[in-house]
Amino acid sequence: MLGAVAIPFGLWMRSHLPETPDEPEAVATVPDPVPNGLRRTRARWHIMALGLVILASGTIASYIFTYIATYAQATLHLEVARSFRTRR
Repeated sequence: MLGAVAIPFGLWMRSHLPETPDEPEAVATVPDPVPNGLRRTRARWHIMALGLVILASGTIASYIFTYIATYAQATLHLEVARSFRTRR
């Protein structure tokens, strides 16, 4: 429900915000061999790597904690209620 409200608000906000000014033209006439977008991406590689690590750790943790209960029931032959608890 929250996402259904956020989409129209985001579209409205995007259409009413002013455009960002272009960067000033470079003084040098030599063309840049690396595009500007690629340079920004290379400069912020550590932020992208950190995002991937955070995403991977959350995914791995959810797989492990989901599988622990199944392992406890199938292999260790524990009761269902007991397999979800960590303490007695």
